Order: sequence, then structure tokens, then C-alpha cells
Amino acid sequence: MTLRFGNDITWPPVTKIQETPILRYSNGFKLYYVNLTGISIDKTGMYFPPGTFDRDPSGYRGFMIDSGAHYSYLPKTAYLIVREGLVNHFEGLHIVPTEGRGFNEKFDLCFDLPENADPANLLPSMTFNFAGADMALFYEQVFYVNLQEKQFCLAMFEEETGLAPGVLGAFQQVNTQFEFDLRQGGVLRLGTVDCTHGV
Repeated sequence: MTLRFGNDITWPPVTKIQETPILRYSNGFKLYYVNLTGISIDKTGMYFPPGTFDRDPSGYRGFMIDSGAHYSYLPKTAYLIVREGLVNHFEGLHIVPTEGRGFNEKFDLCFDLPENADPANLLPSMTFNFAGADMALFYEQVFYVNLQEKQFCLAMFEEETGLAPGVLGAFQQVNTQFEFDLRQGGVLRLGTVDCTHGV
């Protein structure tokens, strides 16, 4: 991870840079929220009830980017919809959920990797749809693939309290550059980059 400030911020020349507003509130903690409007699996959108990702008037819930969280946490309603969408997706491939083994025990949704299957060809991508920006996640950012146990698991969790904000965690942020521009109301710029070469 590289952290840059001000004029030291650079973008690789071929990066497609997208923007979404930063939402800041006068009450509560000084956190930077974003407007998540939906989530897609393999570019197929799912229906979420209105307000699923919104911050409520009491200052609870909402959605934010958090590099300090290892994995993403989704509001319960959203998590169950994503979970069901993935179960249906893999049922069409005759792959059904199973209990996680070893390191995978902490994950809620796991599947056995079929014999000789290539995860790159088998596992779907996912897109987080923000207001004005679509953040595409490759399968490596969506699933934890455990070749030793021959399993793959959804690397996201349900936010169980119903009060805390949903978060986009570090596992899902791999190979993505974020620029927090706090001038003139605040804008978050994001784009896919190859972090193995530095930015």
C-alpha cells in the first residue's frame, strides 16, 4: 500500500478514473461515507430495497471505504441478497454450498472447487455500483481461494448489529487506487491499477 498527499498524487496514464461524491455529516464521527447504490454479479444487477445502503437520520448505517478492515461488511439485507445471488449462480453450475474447512471456517459461504477447475474461468466478478462510479472486482477480490482445501469462499461478511456502517474492506481494495479530494464538498476518485508496479 502506498499513501500519497497533495501534489505527490499520481495516476498511471492508462487508468480510467471515476468519481463519486464523499458524503460528510455534521453529527457523529468524522468519517467519509459514499453512496453505494447497488451490487452486481458478473454485471447482472440485483434488486435491493430502497435505502438498503443509506445512513439513517440517527447517524447509523451508511457505507464507507475502510482500509483498516480486512474484509468487507455488508448490511444484513444486502448480504443475504448477495449470498442468495451467488448460491443461485453456482447452482446453475451444479456447485452447492459446503462448510468451510481450515482457514475457511470463518467464512459464511463456501464451495468446493471442482476437480481441475480454473478459478479464473469459474468464479464470477462483482461490481460495487456507487453514485457516478462502478468499481469492478475481479474474482480474486471477491473470493478467498484455498487451493490446499480445494475450496473457495465469499470474502465478505454480514454487518450483524444493524447499526454500524457497511464497509469496503482491504481485501476488496486490492489493485484499486483511491484519491480522497476533500475540497469543494469532497470527491472520491478511484481506478483499477496494477499495484505490483507501484503507483
